Amino acid sequence: MLLIRRCAAIQQGFVLPLVMATGLLLLLSGLSLQAMALHSLAQLRLQRREAQQRDAAISAAMTAATGVQRDLD
Repeated sequence: MLLIRRCAAIQQGFVLPLVMATGLLLLLSGLSLQAMALHSLAQLRLQRREAQQRDAAISAAMTAATGVQRDLD
């Protein structure tokens, strides 16, 4: 009977560290996924801003070309 209690006490000592390690692993995984999502969002915003700047430059060039064409006519 004493041997059974001793084995149970030893096995119970492994539960808390296992739960803590699993919780830490889940926390770090969640933080990693969040960091990846924020990085992707930042890249998308940068790409959108660059596309808007290209569109603005093309629009300005087209407006200038239209003005030159009107002056020639």
